[in-house]
Amino acid sequence: MRKKIADAVKCPQKGCGAYLHAEEYAYFCDTCGQQMPDYGLNLRVWRTNADVDIPDDYHMCSWMCLFRRLVKLRRVDFVSLPLVSATRGEKRFQELRQFIRPLLADT
Repeated sequence: MRKKIADAVKCPQKGCGAYLHAEEYAYFCDTCGQQMPDYGLNLRVWRTNADVDIPDDYHMCSWMCLFRRLVKLRRVDFVSLPLVSATRGEKRFQELRQFIRPLLADT
């Protein structure tokens, strides 16, 4: 989730109207609430019987939090998982591999 952590600051001069500082936002994990240094992993969910065709967006700090959220979902038509690329996002790819390896060892 995105939260505002600082308000915008307007110029104190009369009639100026310019902003000296823009609003500042930070991203927090939708599962555990931990602040994330970057945008994190994005999970997009389209619901069954929704009045509008606008997906719900969730932001997670780790694959563990993403799968915890995924297990809790009910009445879902479609889920879009984060893109994983071994060449572009090596750290994210390694995190996913470490998370999935124990799960695959049992099969």
